Amino acid sequence: MLLYCTDIDNVTEEQYLTFLNTLNDSRRKKAERYKKYSDRVLSASSYVLLMYALHLNGDDGEHTILCNEHGKPFFENSNIHFNISHTEGAVACAVQNMPVGVDIQKKAEKFEAVMRRVCTEEEKKSVMSADDPQMEFTTLWTLKESILKCIGTGIAGQMKNYDFSENKTENGKFKLVSLYDDDIVLSACSTEPIVKVEKITVLELFEYCKSNMMKK
Repeated sequence: MLLYCTDIDNVTEEQYLTFLNTLNDSRRKKAERYKKYSDRVLSASSYVLLMYALHLNGDDGEHTILCNEHGKPFFENSNIHFNISHTEGAVACAVQNMPVGVDIQKKAEKFEAVMRRVCTEEEKKSVMSADDPQMEFTTLWTLKESILKCIGTGIAGQMKNYDFSENKTENGKFKLVSLYDDDIVLSACSTEPIVKVEKITVLELFEYCKSNMMKK
């Protein structure tokens, strides 16, 4: 299951506070540690989206989140795998019964220096010959990062090991999906196809939080 929300810029103060009050203490404190208000909103919204994804998956239990040696979060004592990502004004979350990675990014404005470090020669040609090189590069970046997040190495892994110049839906054992919403690119990766994809609104998250709080 892959959920994403692209109207996070529209979160009101009331909605943000409701999101915070829905989270447990550790997640709430993590969100509040960010200096910028927009980053606090993104952090809180990401965790609420995760809770909502679990709810839609039939799991309303409380889970302890730990991190592996590379910083990838996982649920303690659970066979549910998840991954979250956020960018300016948007959040995404994937929940699977196997490892999963997700990355969401706004279209890169300046990418040439980064492209030289992370793209193969064939991918560079693909980017520079594309109708929209910025969007093509952002797609490649999110695909690569989603794989590295899926296997749990993060961006410390070798991005050039994965070439998407010809195929953007499969790479070895990995199945991938990329979605586009105006200037936002979302890519997700797992070893099995992600068959359910939903776009969620801030209002839906807000209503979920209010309903969840009433049950407590």
